[in-house]
Amino acid sequence: MTQRALQILTALLIALLLGGCGGGSSGDTVADSDPGGIGGTGISSGSISAIGSIVVNGRRFDVESAEIAVNGTPKTQSALEVGYVVDVRGDFDDGVAESVEFIPDLVGPITGTSIPAGTDTGTLAVMGQVVQVTPTTLFTNGASADGLTEGDRVLVSGFRNSGREIVASHIRLRPGSGDFPEDQIVGRATSVSPDGFEIAGLRIDTAFPPDAGERVVATGMYQSRPSPRFEADDVAAMDDLRAEPDDAVELEGIVEAFDTLSSPFTVDGVTVDGSGATVEGGDIGLDAEVEVDGSFNRDGVLIARRIEVDREENVEIEARVSDVSSDLTSVRFFNGALSVRITDRTRLKDDSGGIDAFGVGDIAPGNYLEIDGYVANGGASVVATRLEREDPEDQAVIEGPVQSFDAANQSITLLGITVRIDEAVIEDGPISDLPEGTIVEITWNQAAPDLSESADEVEIEEPDD
Repeated sequence: MTQRALQILTALLIALLLGGCGGGSSGDTVADSDPGGIGGTGISSGSISAIGSIVVNGRRFDVESAEIAVNGTPKTQSALEVGYVVDVRGDFDDGVAESVEFIPDLVGPITGTSIPAGTDTGTLAVMGQVVQVTPTTLFTNGASADGLTEGDRVLVSGFRNSGREIVASHIRLRPGSGDFPEDQIVGRATSVSPDGFEIAGLRIDTAFPPDAGERVVATGMYQSRPSPRFEADDVAAMDDLRAEPDDAVELEGIVEAFDTLSSPFTVDGVTVDGSGATVEGGDIGLDAEVEVDGSFNRDGVLIARRIEVDREENVEIEARVSDVSSDLTSVRFFNGALSVRITDRTRLKDDSGGIDAFGVGDIAPGNYLEIDGYVANGGASVVATRLEREDPEDQAVIEGPVQSFDAANQSITLLGITVRIDEAVIEDGPISDLPEGTIVEITWNQAAPDLSESADEVEIEEPDD
């Protein structure tokens, strides 16, 4: 085995030896977060939602003294980015991390894209692997959802779903060649033969194939001709998340196999028993994005005490901030009429001022924000899943589900605010009826509109089939 593979395996072994645990849960706001009441040393596996210190699964860790490794190579805190999926081991009581491990799922060329211009969702193919781009996917180093082209070399971090596609939490354009000199792919080995194996349909050529079903990281070079394949220099085994019996664990991932909650299901290769768990948020099922809090039994099954299911994102906001709450749990727009809650799981990023350790405390009135989220309290409030500060634009946009429609006065109530549309340009002509739950996009052609004024444009979104 080469030195590179030994480095990765050594770092993983060190992380496992450091492992102890603690439990936790995330609340709806920073102020009311409940760490779950279980202390000691713990493991939290999931995507980074904020940096400075880092926040994973709603839990904040000081990483100043932590051993940080990227692909098994020691790094500093500056190597960590919002959206990277990491394993953090540390003291849950004091919030001090002992180790942080990051291994990207893909590093290599884009081989296809189906993201329409002007949109932020769709799919990419990276070395033939299907990558889902969602509203909460974060882009860095000049990347954008509709700006990536075939041949661009990217780093992808995220979670595989039941179809072995990667739901991306982070995509970085042109990752540093010093950190990632070779192409890379992480996944489970299938179709194993003496001269190679497959990961999600991509052939990996190697003289030392792993066992079928084993999760591995392969580094080498992707070749598109004469047929797509990956020539591996190194193939190293990666253990699924484990801990000592009765130690507590936090795990974020996607449900890969599911029958009923009363029978075990699988998240990121981990068998979960959710039969006695409290379930919060949306409906749990195949391909649901979840956070599981619990502990492993002696058979290696994660016994869940709490499962939080991510809500479906149905809100988009692009507007200037009017003010920020004193407890830093919400930002407000339209002279305070629209309030958006910020939680410890909201992914925060600054694309205007270049602040790496960007937090709610850095947001000021007049800042222009782009927010994705979901409605709560029957549609009367909004919780942010992604917040990015952008360079200002001379318009404001809100999109979300209709709460009510006043045909006589030509006004729409959504996200807890009422918007006049009597002077707006309306797609497909005047609106005579607008059922509750219909998704609409409303635009004002000014930076800081007053809700006493009519919106300028209204677009009614077509319902999904």
